[in-house]
Amino acid sequence: MTAECYEKHSEPHGKAEPMQRTAHCGAIAQNYMNAEDEADELAREHRAMRPRASHIKN
Repeated sequence: MTAECYEKHSEPHGKAEPMQRTAHCGAIAQNYMNAEDEADELAREHRAMRPRASHIKN
């Protein structure tokens, strides 16, 4: 994820204006938030696959 993010939004070359730096950091942050959402969804799907405790007999 980090490598893909850097490839998409590599560090601006030379002196970056504050607005360019802000846009650059914002794009990277958005990628991390998207990855977080994807991880949450995968975790929900995984938890849904577990057997329910009410079905387990001792």
